Amino acid sequence: MIDSPGLDVAVSRVIDSRLLDLVVARLLESDALWVLVDEIAQSPSVTAAISHQGVGLANQVAGATRDRSRSADDRLEHLAARLTRRVSRVAPRPGGEPAPEP
Repeated sequence: MIDSPGLDVAVSRVIDSRLLDLVVARLLESDALWVLVDEIAQSPSVTAAISHQGVGLANQVAGATRDRSRSADDRLEHLAARLTRRVSRVAPRPGGEPAPEP
């Protein structure tokens, strides 16, 4: 019965009609719906899922920050190494003359 083409047609007509819009509008105006939504939102399983999701997000942010920090450290170390090589190339000789550049 559920797989019948007639039921498919009937359900499609209900969805396409104004009836569904009216039902949804009346539900949204109903205080009982919002009491139900509050009960669901405060249920232990929902609050646990939200907490778990929050921890997952915090771990993602920490991982991204850690990766960016490593990249920044690598870049700064590379820059420092380049700068120290340049400084040592033009350091004066003991006699006061600069060392020749290679």
